[in-house]
Amino acid sequence: LLFVGWGVWMQSSENLQTIRSGSAQGRVVSLPDGSRAHLQPNSQLEFAQQWNSEIPKAVWLQGEARFLVSHR
Repeated sequence: LLFVGWGVWMQSSENLQTIRSGSAQGRVVSLPDGSRAHLQPNSQLEFAQQWNSEIPKAVWLQGEARFLVSHR
């Protein structure tokens, strides 16, 4: 229940950043922890603008992407 509540709060929160790729070109997105996402055409990535130890790292993806995760 707590996780669902957190997810709803994050969805409605104004601190989310949404990145969309074009219909003909992909896009590279840098995430707050230094990881990168390579969006394929017609894809969308949404994530919190700031990440910390109290908030789980989460992204919402529509479409396709390849992630290069920064390990810490």
